[in-house]
Amino acid sequence: MLNTWCKKIWLYVMYSIGVVLTILLIANWTNWTVEMKFVVINAIILPLHVFEEWQFPAGFHYQYNLSYHSKYLDRYPMNRLTDMITNFVGELFIIILLVIGVNKGMVLALTIFSLLEVVVHTMFGIKTYHRFKEKGKKSIYGPGSVTAYVGFGLIGLFQLLWLIKNGVTLNDWGIATLVLFVMLVGMILIPENLLKKEDNEYSFPSAGYFEKFLK
Repeated sequence: MLNTWCKKIWLYVMYSIGVVLTILLIANWTNWTVEMKFVVINAIILPLHVFEEWQFPAGFHYQYNLSYHSKYLDRYPMNRLTDMITNFVGELFIIILLVIGVNKGMVLALTIFSLLEVVVHTMFGIKTYHRFKEKGKKSIYGPGSVTAYVGFGLIGLFQLLWLIKNGVTLNDWGIATLVLFVMLVGMILIPENLLKKEDNEYSFPSAGYFEKFLK
């Protein structure tokens, strides 16, 4: 059951959440606060980011596991289960923030997260470019780069400019620290370290985008 969920079902549930949030954003554009709009937009970008990493062109796991010098690039340390937890629970967590009430601290946390996405994808892109340039790789693109730059990068920049204009307090930094701790530790580090195994049933079916450089 869990294996079936991790293959594709969770992806379509997440895409559906993104569609619903897009409709709600459009319908409530004039009523919602700026903070609310920022948080919702992040929750809309995440499913698009997952689509690029998992389905087209797919293969984010390959460059991620490659950075760990793994012998099992299709499943260790990142596998379908750990990455599902990171992204799907991450999406649910953002929705929880919307329910309990958004504030400037939450926007600050998502700004840092968004800009970190750009940094991480740039680092992975540079590493894989140098590794595969003799096999024909001509750019630092990697699965997730477009939505990282155009999606998280742009919204992160808009949020940063808004925060600079409106200012942040120590309380905002405290909330941001708590939110980032939950996201980075609770949704990435803990699941990966508890569930990573060289021998597991949650391997990815292919290297996606990187397949053409492996021939």
